[in-house]
Amino acid sequence: MLRAFFIDVIRGISMRGDASPLKATEVIERRNEALQTLVPPLTRAQREALSPVIERVFSMMFRNGLLPPPPDNLAGAQLDVEFVAPAVIAARAGEADKMNRAVAALLPLYETDPLIMANFDLDKWVRRLATLYGVSPDLLAPPNAAKQARAAQQQRTEQMEAVMQGSEMAKAAGALQ
Repeated sequence: MLRAFFIDVIRGISMRGDASPLKATEVIERRNEALQTLVPPLTRAQREALSPVIERVFSMMFRNGLLPPPPDNLAGAQLDVEFVAPAVIAARAGEADKMNRAVAALLPLYETDPLIMANFDLDKWVRRLATLYGVSPDLLAPPNAAKQARAAQQQRTEQMEAVMQGSEMAKAAGALQ
Protein backbone atom coordinates (compact mmCIF):
# COMPACT_ATOMS: atom_id res chain seq x y z
CA MET A 1 0.00 0.00 0.00
CA LEU A 2 2.78 2.45 0.88
CA ARG A 3 4.57 1.82 -2.42
CA ALA A 4 1.43 2.73 -4.39
CA PHE A 5 1.61 6.27 -3.00
CA PHE A 6 5.42 6.47 -3.18
CA ILE A 7 5.70 6.73 0.61
CA ASP A 8 8.83 4.57 0.50
CA VAL A 9 10.43 7.02 -1.92
CA ILE A 10 9.49 10.05 0.16
CA ARG A 11 10.69 8.45 3.40
CA GLY A 12 14.00 7.58 1.76
CA ILE A 13 14.79 11.27 1.41
CA SER A 14 15.65 11.91 5.05
CA MET A 15 16.18 8.46 6.53
CA ARG A 16 19.23 6.29 6.47
CA GLY A 17 19.10 2.60 7.22
CA ASP A 18 21.13 2.96 10.42
CA ALA A 19 19.17 6.07 11.57
CA SER A 20 22.31 8.22 11.61
CA PRO A 21 21.82 11.86 10.61
CA LEU A 22 22.31 12.85 6.99
CA LYS A 23 24.43 15.71 5.79
CA ALA A 24 22.69 18.57 4.00
CA THR A 25 24.14 17.60 0.62
CA GLU A 26 22.94 14.02 1.10
CA VAL A 27 19.43 15.24 1.86
CA ILE A 28 19.43 17.44 -1.25
CA GLU A 29 20.72 14.60 -3.44
CA ARG A 30 18.16 12.16 -2.02
CA ARG A 31 15.38 14.69 -2.47
CA ASN A 32 16.33 15.25 -6.10
CA GLU A 33 16.57 11.49 -6.73
CA ALA A 34 13.17 10.93 -5.12
CA LEU A 35 11.57 13.72 -7.12
CA GLN A 36 13.10 12.34 -10.31
CA THR A 37 11.52 8.99 -9.48
CA LEU A 38 8.16 10.71 -9.21
CA VAL A 39 8.45 12.69 -12.46
CA PRO A 40 7.24 9.98 -14.91
CA PRO A 41 3.98 9.16 -13.10
CA LEU A 42 3.29 12.83 -12.35
CA THR A 43 3.97 13.84 -15.92
CA ARG A 44 1.70 11.11 -17.20
CA ALA A 45 -1.09 12.12 -14.82
CA GLN A 46 -0.76 15.74 -15.86
CA ARG A 47 -0.74 14.90 -19.56
CA GLU A 48 -3.65 12.47 -19.41
CA ALA A 49 -5.87 14.08 -16.78
CA LEU A 50 -5.10 17.74 -16.26
CA SER A 51 -4.15 18.94 -19.75
CA PRO A 52 -7.47 17.98 -21.37
CA VAL A 53 -9.41 19.71 -18.57
CA ILE A 54 -7.38 22.90 -18.87
CA GLU A 55 -7.67 22.90 -22.65
CA ARG A 56 -11.44 22.36 -22.43
CA VAL A 57 -11.95 25.16 -19.91
CA PHE A 58 -9.73 27.50 -21.93
CA SER A 59 -11.71 26.73 -25.10
CA MET A 60 -15.04 27.31 -23.33
CA MET A 61 -13.84 30.61 -21.89
CA PHE A 62 -12.61 31.74 -25.29
CA ARG A 63 -15.86 30.77 -27.05
CA ASN A 64 -17.94 32.58 -24.42
CA GLY A 65 -15.93 35.80 -24.76
CA LEU A 66 -14.31 35.57 -21.33
CA LEU A 67 -10.86 35.87 -22.88
CA PRO A 68 -9.68 38.54 -25.32
CA PRO A 69 -8.87 37.45 -28.87
CA PRO A 70 -5.30 36.25 -29.36
CA PRO A 71 -2.76 38.40 -31.19
CA ASP A 72 -2.57 37.85 -34.94
CA ASN A 73 0.68 35.89 -34.69
CA LEU A 74 -0.97 33.39 -32.29
CA ALA A 75 -4.31 33.01 -34.09
CA GLY A 76 -5.02 29.33 -34.65
CA ALA A 77 -2.07 28.21 -32.50
CA GLN A 78 -2.49 25.12 -30.34
CA LEU A 79 -2.56 25.59 -26.57
CA ASP A 80 0.41 23.87 -24.94
CA VAL A 81 0.16 23.57 -21.17
CA GLU A 82 3.45 23.22 -19.31
CA PHE A 83 3.28 22.13 -15.69
CA VAL A 84 6.09 23.26 -13.45
CA ALA A 85 6.08 21.16 -10.32
CA PRO A 86 8.90 20.60 -7.80
CA ALA A 87 9.49 17.16 -9.32
CA VAL A 88 9.95 18.63 -12.80
CA ILE A 89 12.27 21.31 -11.42
CA ALA A 90 14.30 18.59 -9.69
CA ALA A 91 14.55 16.64 -12.95
CA ARG A 92 15.79 19.76 -14.72
CA ALA A 93 18.29 20.40 -11.93
CA GLY A 94 19.56 16.84 -12.37
CA GLU A 95 20.09 17.39 -16.09
CA ALA A 96 21.84 20.71 -15.45
CA ASP A 97 24.07 18.99 -12.89
CA LYS A 98 25.02 16.35 -15.47
CA MET A 99 25.92 19.05 -17.97
CA ASN A 100 28.04 20.87 -15.39
CA ARG A 101 29.83 17.65 -14.44
CA ALA A 102 30.55 16.98 -18.11
CA VAL A 103 32.15 20.42 -18.45
CA ALA A 104 34.22 19.83 -15.31
CA ALA A 105 35.39 16.49 -16.68
CA LEU A 106 36.33 18.08 -20.00
CA LEU A 107 38.37 20.97 -18.56
CA PRO A 108 41.66 19.02 -18.32
CA LEU A 109 41.22 17.89 -21.92
CA TYR A 110 40.39 21.46 -22.99
CA GLU A 111 43.65 22.70 -21.45
CA THR A 112 45.51 20.19 -23.61
CA ASP A 113 43.49 20.80 -26.79
CA PRO A 114 41.03 23.74 -26.88
CA LEU A 115 39.61 22.46 -30.17
CA ILE A 116 37.88 19.68 -28.23
CA MET A 117 35.02 22.11 -27.69
CA ALA A 118 34.28 21.90 -31.42
CA ASN A 119 32.46 18.68 -30.53
CA PHE A 120 29.70 20.76 -28.93
CA ASP A 121 27.26 23.36 -30.17
CA LEU A 122 28.08 25.75 -27.33
CA ASP A 123 25.25 28.14 -28.19
CA LYS A 124 22.71 25.32 -27.81
CA TRP A 125 24.51 24.17 -24.66
CA VAL A 126 24.21 27.61 -23.05
CA ARG A 127 20.57 28.01 -24.08
CA ARG A 128 19.68 24.56 -22.73
CA LEU A 129 21.46 25.19 -19.44
CA ALA A 130 19.71 28.54 -19.07
CA THR A 131 16.36 26.84 -19.69
CA LEU A 132 17.11 24.13 -17.13
CA TYR A 133 17.94 26.78 -14.55
CA GLY A 134 14.60 28.44 -15.28
CA VAL A 135 15.88 31.55 -17.02
CA SER A 136 12.98 33.25 -18.76
CA PRO A 137 13.21 32.74 -22.55
CA ASP A 138 12.60 36.44 -23.15
CA LEU A 139 15.94 37.17 -21.46
CA LEU A 140 17.86 35.13 -24.02
CA ALA A 141 19.04 36.82 -27.20
CA PRO A 142 17.75 35.37 -30.48
CA PRO A 143 19.76 32.29 -31.55
CA ASN A 144 21.47 34.07 -34.45
CA ALA A 145 22.56 37.02 -32.25
CA ALA A 146 25.57 35.12 -30.86
CA LYS A 147 26.71 34.21 -34.39
CA GLN A 148 26.39 37.84 -35.49
CA ALA A 149 28.29 39.05 -32.41
CA ARG A 150 31.09 36.54 -33.12
CA ALA A 151 31.28 37.61 -36.77
CA ALA A 152 31.47 41.29 -35.76
CA GLN A 153 34.18 40.49 -33.19
CA GLN A 154 36.13 38.50 -35.79
CA GLN A 155 35.91 41.42 -38.20
CA ARG A 156 37.16 43.87 -35.53
CA THR A 157 40.02 41.51 -34.68
CA GLU A 158 41.03 41.25 -38.34
CA GLN A 159 40.88 45.05 -38.71
CA MET A 160 43.06 45.54 -35.62
CA GLU A 161 45.57 42.98 -36.92
CA ALA A 162 45.67 44.77 -40.29
CA VAL A 163 46.25 48.13 -38.56
CA MET A 164 49.00 46.64 -36.39
CA GLN A 165 50.63 45.02 -39.40
CA GLY A 166 50.40 48.29 -41.36
CA SER A 167 51.97 50.30 -38.53
CA GLU A 168 54.80 47.76 -38.23
CA MET A 169 55.41 48.01 -41.96
CA ALA A 170 55.42 51.82 -41.74
CA LYS A 171 57.96 51.69 -38.91
CA ALA A 172 60.15 49.31 -40.91
CA ALA A 173 59.92 51.54 -43.98
CA GLY A 174 60.76 54.60 -41.86
CA ALA A 175 63.79 52.83 -40.44
CA LEU A 176 65.08 52.11 -43.96
CA GLN A 177 65.05 55.80 -44.94
